[in-house]
Amino acid sequence: MRAGDQAGAERVAREAADSGDNYALRQLAVLCMRAGDQPGAERLYREAANRGDTNALHELAELRMRAGDQPGAERVAREAANRGDNHALRQLAVLCMQAGDQPSVERLYREAADRGDTDALQRLAVLRLRAGDQPGAERLYREAADRGYTDALQRLAVLRLRAGDQPGAERLAREAADHGHPYALHELARLRHEAGDQPGAERFAREVADRGETYTLRELAEARHKAGDQPGAERLALEAANRGDKYALKELAALCMQAGDQPSAERLYREAADRGDNYALRQLAVLRLRAGDQPGAERLYREAANRGYIEALLELAELRMRADDQPGAERLYREAANRGYIEALLELAELRMRADDQPGAERVAREAANHRHPNALHKLAVQRAEAGDQPGAERLAREVADHGHTYTLLELVKARHEAGDQPGAERLAREAADRGDKDALRNLAWLCHIAGDQPGAERFAREAADHGHTNALRELVVPIMQAGDQQVAERLAREAANHGHTYTLRQLAQARHEAGDQPGAKRLYREAADGGDRRALRELALLCAEAGDQPGAERFAREAANHGQTYILLELAQARHEAGDQPGAKRLYREAADGGDRRALRELALLCAEAGDQPGAERFAREAANHGNTAALNELARLRMQVGDHPAAERLYRQAADCGDPDALSGLTEVFEQAGDAIGADQLRKFGLADDGQVAEPWL
Repeated sequence: MRAGDQAGAERVAREAADSGDNYALRQLAVLCMRAGDQPGAERLYREAANRGDTNALHELAELRMRAGDQPGAERVAREAANRGDNHALRQLAVLCMQAGDQPSVERLYREAADRGDTDALQRLAVLRLRAGDQPGAERLYREAADRGYTDALQRLAVLRLRAGDQPGAERLAREAADHGHPYALHELARLRHEAGDQPGAERFAREVADRGETYTLRELAEARHKAGDQPGAERLALEAANRGDKYALKELAALCMQAGDQPSAERLYREAADRGDNYALRQLAVLRLRAGDQPGAERLYREAANRGYIEALLELAELRMRADDQPGAERLYREAANRGYIEALLELAELRMRADDQPGAERVAREAANHRHPNALHKLAVQRAEAGDQPGAERLAREVADHGHTYTLLELVKARHEAGDQPGAERLAREAADRGDKDALRNLAWLCHIAGDQPGAERFAREAADHGHTNALRELVVPIMQAGDQQVAERLAREAANHGHTYTLRQLAQARHEAGDQPGAKRLYREAADGGDRRALRELALLCAEAGDQPGAERFAREAANHGQTYILLELAQARHEAGDQPGAKRLYREAADGGDRRALRELALLCAEAGDQPGAERFAREAANHGNTAALNELARLRMQVGDHPAAERLYRQAADCGDPDALSGLTEVFEQAGDAIGADQLRKFGLADDGQVAEPWL
């Protein structure tokens, strides 16, 4: 930020702050940091904090920490805590952990916990666990639970179970469940099942169900099925269903179908259907059909329809059609339509058409159209046209248009054109255009072009453009240019550009370039750019670079960047890099970054890494990550891995993870594996990172 800009921005921010907006001061502090003005940033954060903004204290503490002033950072964090916000102490603990200062981490978490922060207590417990101090971890979880953090009871239960204390684990799991956390009981049920203690597993599953959650019973039912105990599976699924579970019976039925056990599947679907599940009834009908029992299937579809599942009538009608019972199918479609399923009228009209009942088909089609479904009328119109009944086709097309859809008229335009009736095609296209269809005249222009009627094509394209469909002119440019008529192509391209389609000029310029006419290409690109096509500036820049005119290339790239198109600077920087001009590349990347292109920061980071400037590489990578682009941190971490620098790789992957990059975890896992920590790698792969930056425990 230039000095004048910063002074103006600070003045505006102060005005906003005087009106009670401390966010403005914090944003200005961020701008100062980007400009390298840390004292200015700290001053603004302090001013915001003095106005009561504790978030500003968080930022100030982090600045002090990153500057190596840990005592100052702690002082600011305590100031925030004294104002009732312990988050700053926790945040400071995370920064200490990233720096490898474990004693400070525990001391800060303890201080936050003593100020009432129960989240800090559970983080301390995790640290104790990782240090192998299970008794210490349990004491901390118990302290958190006693302060009202009941989730800690679940974690205590799992710890007791791991220690072989089944009674203690059960007691804690029930205590957690009584406070609304039944997951520990669910885990106990799963572990009992895996240990072969089915009665114990079911006992815990029922305790979970007694607290309103049936998922444990449902999972045990599935497990019994997979173990070959179908009676036990059905018993548990029924128990879950009796407790209000809508899925247990259906899910078990689906598993039975997959295993080829149709009798069990039908029995379970029937049970679910008797409990009011219409989907299960339909599945039962499908099973009857597969078994060749069409009467049974029809009976079940009818039962579903009588319960309000109207789609079952359509499936019944389809069965009637397969049995060559068209009257029966029509009755069922009519019943569905009368019950509100209007799409059934489309099927009914189709059946009347197949029966050559034109009046009946039209009557049903109009009924559908009156309910906003004009497709049946459209089909009738096309059918009339194919039969040579042009007046009948047009009459029906107008009925469709009266319902707000001109696509049938357009279909007839194409048919008239292909039949050689150009006056008829034009008449219908104008009628569609008069009804508000911008595509009609455009389509007619294209049809004329295909037929070799260039004057007609241009006339209709201009008329379409006058009606608002300016693409009509643009679409003619390329084929005319390919036909070799450069003069007409340029004329139409300029007409299209006057309607806002400047990229047509760019297309012509590209063709001139490919034909070796560089002056013509440059002229057309310039014309397109002057008309507002910013991509033309990119082409001009590349054209200059190709001709060896580096100053010209940079001039056009900067012009594009001033309009927000910074990627052109990136392309030129890449070219400078490939040509071995590292200072030139760095300068252009920096210009792009200053113009707001965060990808340039990544490239700067890699450029520094390539030159052996690791501090510079990390600085640019962090700047990119602060703007949401964490790719550079990951790439630098991979480079550090390749040279065996595992600590640096881990640090970079953690920074990327802290910025929300999910891919960083796979890289961090690889670091653990190469460092010989297979257990930590496996746990990270399964459970990810906790809030404190350490590998999460299974119950976190």
